[in-house]
Amino acid sequence: MSTWPSDAAPGRVAGADAPLPKKLLTQVLVVVGPTGIGKSQLAFDLAVQLDGEIVVADSRQVYQRLDIATNKPSQEQRRRVRYHMIDFVDPATNFDAAQYLEGARNAIEDITSRSKLPIVEGGTMLYVDAL
Repeated sequence: MSTWPSDAAPGRVAGADAPLPKKLLTQVLVVVGPTGIGKSQLAFDLAVQLDGEIVVADSRQVYQRLDIATNKPSQEQRRRVRYHMIDFVDPATNFDAAQYLEGARNAIEDITSRSKLPIVEGGTMLYVDAL
């Protein structure tokens, strides 16, 4: 039998004694795993089926002009599904997990404000864990 209140989730903020209220949590689908297992295609298929948008969690796909080595989504995929956190950093510029976290949170807030499902996809676990 659960001891959690019906309006709380079994998660906690560091240092807090009470569980998080469910209304503070955002539903996000997360597709993670090692390179080459089909995460990108699965996330795309889910976004099409569930009216979602993809928040990329890949430390290389954030960079502009690094298309071939990073397996970025095709132009057709980008036409059909909106992608966030991709192709916006100049390769000569540093980009860190704190910057990713700020951008990804903003993207998730934007996606949910339009009643769409955020789908976080990628293999950079530092980014995923930060979220």
